[in-house]
Amino acid sequence: MQKTKVQKTIKIPVSDKITQEKLEKLNRLTARLTYGCQLFLNKIIENNVTTVKEAEKFRREIQQLTGLPPAYAQCCRDKALWMYKSYKKLHKRWEKDVKKLEKSIERCKNEHKRKKLEHKLYRLRKREPSLLTINNKISVMFDRRVGSVEFSHSAKEFKLWVRISTLEKGKRINIPLHSYAYAEKHLKEWKIKSFQIVWRSKLKRYEVHVVIEKEVVCKPESFVGIDLGLKRLIVAVEQGKENRVLLVEKSKHKEFFIRMRRLNNRISKLQRLGKYRILKKLRHSRRNYARDFRRKLAAKFARQFSNCLIFIGHPHHVRDKHYKGSGNRKLRKRVNHWAFREFAEILQTKLMEHNNVAVIINEWMSTRQCSECDSKRTKINDRKFLCLNCGHKNDRDVNAAKNILKFGLAKVLRKGAGAVVNQLELPMIGPKPLKVEAPYFSGE
Repeated sequence: MQKTKVQKTIKIPVSDKITQEKLEKLNRLTARLTYGCQLFLNKIIENNVTTVKEAEKFRREIQQLTGLPPAYAQCCRDKALWMYKSYKKLHKRWEKDVKKLEKSIERCKNEHKRKKLEHKLYRLRKREPSLLTINNKISVMFDRRVGSVEFSHSAKEFKLWVRISTLEKGKRINIPLHSYAYAEKHLKEWKIKSFQIVWRSKLKRYEVHVVIEKEVVCKPESFVGIDLGLKRLIVAVEQGKENRVLLVEKSKHKEFFIRMRRLNNRISKLQRLGKYRILKKLRHSRRNYARDFRRKLAAKFARQFSNCLIFIGHPHHVRDKHYKGSGNRKLRKRVNHWAFREFAEILQTKLMEHNNVAVIINEWMSTRQCSECDSKRTKINDRKFLCLNCGHKNDRDVNAAKNILKFGLAKVLRKGAGAVVNQLELPMIGPKPLKVEAPYFSGE
C-alpha cells in the first residue's frame, strides 16, 4: 500500500461588492508585502543566502523598515528565499547543459554536426536565466497565523470569506469571495494548507489562490506507461491485473484543433497588422480555451484507471530539436503550440485523484528503443516500428509507452519506493495479449 499526497490550487475571485475601506486596506497590505519581499530579495542575492537560518538575520531590520508584523515578515522571507533558490536551480541546470554541449563540440569531428552544435550552444547561451527583479505586486503564502478561509452559514449573500490580519495590531478584516460549486466542494472535502492573495492586473481584481491537499491511498494492482504525442494525444499501455492499450486519437477532437487553427491564423494576421490591444485579448482567449480542453481530456482519461502505478513520459528536449531554421516549419509550429509539460502535470493530478500513484519521467529514446530487446537498431516508418535486431514489429506509440513503463519501473527499483517495490511480483506481462479497449478512446 502506497500513501501519497496530491495538491491542487483553487482560484476564487474577491467579490466586486467589497467595501472601499477594505479594498484600501488590502492595497496597503499587498504593497507593503511586495516591498518586504524586495528588501529580503536584495539581501539574499547580495549575500548569496540559501537557508532560512541565514535569511532570518535580516528579518528585524526589514521589519523596522516596512512596519510589518513578525508573521508577515516571515512570509516575505520565505517567498524571497523560494524565488532565489528557484533561480539558482535553473541557473545550475543551464550551466550543466552548456558544459555538456561544449564537451560535445570538442569531441565532434564532423564539420556539419559541429556547426549544428555550435548554433545550439549559441541559442542556449542567449537563454541564460536572468537575476530576479520585482516590477509588480507579488503574492506571498499565508498560513493560519495571519489568516484563514472560512465558510459562513449566517451570511445571506456570500458563503466564502477570507479573514486576514491587517497592519494594525489585533485588527482583522473579512473579505467576501465570489464562490462557486467546484470551489465549495473541494474546500469541504480537501484539507486547506495555505493561501495567497493575488492581484490580477489584467483583470483588475484580487483573487484568493487556495492550496488544498488530499491523501491518496493506492494499492498498485497494475502498472501503466503513458506516451504523450501530437497525432495520438495519449497512448497508455497497462500491464498487470489487466493487459490493454488505450488510445486518444487527435482525429476524435477535430473541433478543438480546427478552432485553434483559426485562432492562430487570426493572431498571426493581427501581428502583421500591428493591432496589439486586440492581439493581447485573443492570446488570452486561446490560452484559456486550450487549458480547458486539456483539463477535460485529462479528467475523462483518468477515470479509466484505479489503483495503478503510472509513469507519464515527458518529451523534455522536444523543442530543442525543432528550433527556428531547423527546416521543418509546420512540425515546429505544431510542437510549440502543444504544452506537453502542462498537460502531463494536469494528467498526473487527475490520475492521483482516482487513487493512483502517477510519476512524470523523461521519455528520452523511448520511441527509438525496442521494448523487447532494448536494441537501438530500429526502423520507424510513420506509425510502424521495426527492430532490426530481433525483428519485433509494433505500433511506434505503443512501443514508446512500453519503454516508458520499463524506464519508470527501473527508476523505482533503483531509488526504492517502499510498498510499491514489493508489488513487483504482479504479472506485468501475462499470457493474455495486449488488447485495445476503449469505449471513448479510439483504437486499432
